[in-house]
Amino acid sequence: MKATQNTTHFRVSAEWMKACGKGDVAQTFEVNCRDGEWRDDPFNRFVEVKAEGGYLWTVSEGRGAFVDAPVKAPLVVAYGLGVDSTAMLVGMVQRGIRPDAILFADVGAEKESTYAFLPIMQAYLLSHDFPAIQVVKSVPQNFKHYPPYYSLEENCLTNGTLPSEAFGFGSCSQKWKAAPQKKWLQQWQPALDCWAEGGKVLRAIGFDDSGADQKRSYRAETIQDPLFSYWYPLQDWKWNRDECKRQIAAAGLPVPPKSSCFYCPNMKPAEVAELSVDHLRRIVLMEARAKPRLLKIQGLWRNGIKGKKNPADKKPG
Repeated sequence: MKATQNTTHFRVSAEWMKACGKGDVAQTFEVNCRDGEWRDDPFNRFVEVKAEGGYLWTVSEGRGAFVDAPVKAPLVVAYGLGVDSTAMLVGMVQRGIRPDAILFADVGAEKESTYAFLPIMQAYLLSHDFPAIQVVKSVPQNFKHYPPYYSLEENCLTNGTLPSEAFGFGSCSQKWKAAPQKKWLQQWQPALDCWAEGGKVLRAIGFDDSGADQKRSYRAETIQDPLFSYWYPLQDWKWNRDECKRQIAAAGLPVPPKSSCFYCPNMKPAEVAELSVDHLRRIVLMEARAKPRLLKIQGLWRNGIKGKKNPADKKPG
């Protein structure tokens, strides 16, 4: 598990300093401790710390003590009901890493097969004494136009627009997925206690070990967040998407479908072809409602390919 930004001070006894060949005087080091060891082991029993100067110390009972106890970082899983995040939870079960909370942000537009997987995963987690999946939703308070809306689909129909992804932006995920999870955590006592002591909540994200997801995690780690630190377990475990599917099946679970809104502009033609008649009807309504305001794109999938260039790759819509 990757270390958080939290630091603490560890006092190494003179006896242990001498035993390590580092002199015979007790010293205090500023250290970064691993979240898993904070979580799994009492502070006075066994903990691995990295001291100043690059030395790796293994300190056991009686040989040292924390001067200021490290802040316990609650572990929160951002769950999407798809392959990667499901495999992440399977891997945690395998390793005995129990999260403190599991959050699923429902935008109200997942495919029926995705919603059908939710009770299956709930039962699996509860059978392993994991917390139940907490479903959170964005609840808009201010409306530019009426009638009021309570889902991304209703948002688009009311305002006569399309999801921001259709215009090359990704703020729909921020507003309808990330924001409601953050709001829930800002009312969750373990997070409040952690922040009050100067710590950060550790959020586990299901980015797999593919090149594309490695780039996503690299970009995310360049952003300084005062409230959260982030962990990408699948990359630590070297699980790509195929391995994720294998591990899910080995756990006795059905492999879930790809998680996305049924009108996501990033869907491929084959995925659109699998949609229900009702979903296709709602896509047509959304595009028709937005059409008078579209100046640079034609619809959800921006601009279709014209002519004979790459006809097999023609976009949906």
